[in-house]
Amino acid sequence: MSCADFGPELWESEGEEELDLEAWLRRFLMKVQRLCVLIVSTDYPLVDIQIERANLREEVERFCPERVDVYERIYESRFDRLIEQFRGGEAFEW
Repeated sequence: MSCADFGPELWESEGEEELDLEAWLRRFLMKVQRLCVLIVSTDYPLVDIQIERANLREEVERFCPERVDVYERIYESRFDRLIEQFRGGEAFEW
């Protein structure tokens, strides 16, 4: 199976059920949106935000390994910019 083919492939989710790619992408985008809100609108600890980021990246590695580079360029850079802008440039390196 390939994430590059946007056909009816099935993907396992955390709860053993199977999701088609479109459903997985919707769920993924909701998680991205939630993480952005946590960065911008809450005082959620930065270390917990970094854990959420790591979990999201692991999910991409698991379901779309050929798209990890795209994820890093788009979403990781977005999270970094939001942290810099709304958290006063706090940095947290693993």
